[in-house]
Amino acid sequence: MDTFVRYFLILSLLKPYPRRMTSVDIQGALGEQGVDPRVLRTIQRDLEKLSAHFPIDGDLKKPRGWCWANNAVRLLPGIDLHTALAFRLMQEFMQPLIPQACLAAAERHFTEAGKVLRKEGSVKHRAWLDKVQVISRGQPLIPPVVSLDVLETVHEALFYDRRFCANYKRRSGPPLTDCTVNPLGLVYVNKTPYLVCTLWDYDEVKQLALHRIETATLLDQPVRPIEGFNLAVYVKEQKEFDYPEGNEKLKVVARFSANAAHHLEETPLAEDQSIRKLPDHEVEVSATVHDTSQLRWWLLGFGDQVEVLRPKTLRAELARTIKAMAVKYP
Repeated sequence: MDTFVRYFLILSLLKPYPRRMTSVDIQGALGEQGVDPRVLRTIQRDLEKLSAHFPIDGDLKKPRGWCWANNAVRLLPGIDLHTALAFRLMQEFMQPLIPQACLAAAERHFTEAGKVLRKEGSVKHRAWLDKVQVISRGQPLIPPVVSLDVLETVHEALFYDRRFCANYKRRSGPPLTDCTVNPLGLVYVNKTPYLVCTLWDYDEVKQLALHRIETATLLDQPVRPIEGFNLAVYVKEQKEFDYPEGNEKLKVVARFSANAAHHLEETPLAEDQSIRKLPDHEVEVSATVHDTSQLRWWLLGFGDQVEVLRPKTLRAELARTIKAMAVKYP
């Protein structure tokens, strides 16, 4: 193997401080990538040479552990202005979509991007941030804290199709200890990451909130595929993160004030949606939608600007909820 390529791969394998890798770890990782891992002594000499030119740190233990030094920037030299601007835009506007653990891991990249823009950026590059704004709808919530070690283990398990062992603190009931997690996909709901997975050798698909995973250790066990499972179908068609109330779809007919339903003309509820104008500045909206808790929260959010007409079961359910609310607000 070309020496330069081997150096590059070793640098790319090293973890941020304080997560250290031994030369044996690096040798194994090179082998997993289908690369000639060389003899162990060669890798040890490579690390010594690289530490003279790059901010990587080796401890004094046996075997010696290596990682990128604390506060080291792992971007390759020569980052261009457009890449620097992309990092700054991510920092400025994507924070509502990125969990805190990921933002913390990217902080050094954001710092380096800022330096490049200040030093080399054109006026147009720097002014771009003043010409873009992002609005996040809904009540903003402070996201839960996810362990960076847990997040990295989950990412590695998904990337390399491997299982991991975890201790999980359930919202209710006793914690799950030393459970084998079979990861299938990762879903972010308002900045909160959830792992879609199965446990041990069961086929039932579960959702684990990453902030409740207390420890996670990667296992040398391949993921067991679940026949017929597709993450996009699970989220978008089965609406599992909208909290299904039933298996059948509902043909909903509701009377809205015209102003409240105006946005539905541009962003319809469903492909078969229809809107009929009524007297007194009202409209009747009908659409076939999934039977979910999210649907109920959405309808209740309109207050007295909506009246559900059909189905009668949904109308009665909302009436009971509203009456119970009225008791709390006499």
